[in-house]
Amino acid sequence: MLMFTESDGGRMDLVLDGEVDAASMERVLDEFIERMASARDARLLFDIADFHMPSLDAIRVKFSRMRKLFGTLRNIGRIAILTDEAWLRQASKVESMLLPGIEMQAFPRADRTRAEAWLAEGVATPGR
Repeated sequence: MLMFTESDGGRMDLVLDGEVDAASMERVLDEFIERMASARDARLLFDIADFHMPSLDAIRVKFSRMRKLFGTLRNIGRIAILTDEAWLRQASKVESMLLPGIEMQAFPRADRTRAEAWLAEGVATPGR
């Protein structure tokens, strides 16, 4: 399952829990691209509960939207990745070096509160 939601304060959350098929990849990426088009300094929380390689059809969907996905990068400020998989946390360090201008940090899933606090740092609070 791949799911995209917007939380309070405008943070965008992606949840990966198990297998991802082409239909869910298409739905989530299209919604993500649409919402990111008007975002500025977006904060993303990517919760990887149970990682499985996406189906080949899902990978094809992702590649077909790659140009639009790269176009959203300028609108992202921070990404927090929640995962209990050590290799995914290490991979996020490499990915952060490939995405200049985007702060990225990985946390164990038990540290969700700390990840949310890190994402919120520097975000203006209305009325202050």
